[in-house]
Amino acid sequence: MISLSELIDTCKAEALASRFQVTEASYWRYFCREYSKTFHTPLPTVMELSPEHVILSVYEENFSKKSLTEMEEYDSLVEDVRRLQDPNYDSKSAKEFDEFVEFAEAQEAERIAKGAPIPKPRSKKQRKIEEPKLAKDQEIPPDAPKSGFVDVSRFRQDQES
Repeated sequence: MISLSELIDTCKAEALASRFQVTEASYWRYFCREYSKTFHTPLPTVMELSPEHVILSVYEENFSKKSLTEMEEYDSLVEDVRRLQDPNYDSKSAKEFDEFVEFAEAQEAERIAKGAPIPKPRSKKQRKIEEPKLAKDQEIPPDAPKSGFVDVSRFRQDQES
């Protein structure tokens, strides 16, 4: 027979494991707990209900609390819809894209306001990234690494002097 302290440790370990690696069973237990708390129904009774009913009820209750007039909650709902439409959706890359579009639109509006012509596409030669050039008085030290590694100690010496 297992002791009470061993049972507590086992349950604690399983609960922690479900936080790090969510399984269908841990999702089901979560929804059952939420349903039980929200609708004041004994947990054993909830676990016998239809999974669709339990999950739908929990989501409907959670979404009914969100206000569509508050921007953060609205954005959160939009993120949920986008993830449902496209499982590969990444909100960070979407935000970066939106910021890029806003930046490009602002630049275009500025160009139009100045009356400047549309810039010509750059040639392949112009697209190449040029290596940074050293200042005339700056020399490459002989002990500088030739590839892949930067000797940080050299920077420390420069800062100290």
